Amino acid sequence: MIIVPLGFILQINTGAYYIDNPFSKFGVGIDKEEQPIKTSEFLNKNQLKGKIINSIGYGGWLSWYLSEPIFIDARLGVIKEQLYQEVTNSWNGGLAKLISKYNPKLIVYNYTKYLPWTLQLSQMPDWRLIYLDNEAAIYAYKDYATNIKSINFATLPLQYNISTDTSEQEIINILKTKPYNKFTVFIESFFKKTDNKKDLINIASFLLQNKEYKIAEKFFLADIKINKGKNNFVYYALADIYQKTGKYKKLDLCLSKIKSKKKKKEKYQ
Repeated sequence: MIIVPLGFILQINTGAYYIDNPFSKFGVGIDKEEQPIKTSEFLNKNQLKGKIINSIGYGGWLSWYLSEPIFIDARLGVIKEQLYQEVTNSWNGGLAKLISKYNPKLIVYNYTKYLPWTLQLSQMPDWRLIYLDNEAAIYAYKDYATNIKSINFATLPLQYNISTDTSEQEIINILKTKPYNKFTVFIESFFKKTDNKKDLINIASFLLQNKEYKIAEKFFLADIKINKGKNNFVYYALADIYQKTGKYKKLDLCLSKIKSKKKKKEKYQ
């Protein structure tokens, strides 16, 4: 009877528990992965005090950290129904209308949850990306904060120590990476620290939404090298990239991985 709770505690300590339970976290203090701490520090450091539009989930932290008023937060009982509806409409192609009405200088949001905003902003030449981390993005209007350089997507791999000169054969070899052994991972989960961060996948997905296919590919491949292809989403994303760019040999490898994992899953069901 003692073995089960002991194993549970050990897996929490190593972080392995959170692989399958990412939304159930234990502990005290601020969850730095959920709050836009670095984002707000960037805003303060650069004295960006312009009017903002922010994603709902970031409103609480930003209103506490910044001296300037925020756009919206999660207190749905306090904010007006109309404002919440306007934000909802912005997910369905209405971001330009929201911007036109409130005339912000900055857009601060969680791009892992507000995918439609990223897609719409990629089509708005008047807005430029000035900040990007593993979850948050900040866009500035073209005539605002001109002293801050726009993010150059081409430099992102170097910032994350990702090789920029991987050969085609090396890419093929990465795509052929043997999947991790579940039993080995299970045993290691009791004593080996597990890195559950999805920085590479998140940024790769952001790049994919911006149609930066070559750079997104580098990030997805880096994740395969580090995590031995644990996340099946990576192969779906790469398959999408290879289909759009006509890289059919690599597309076939990704589809083969997806089918193989699907068969294994069905076998154990």
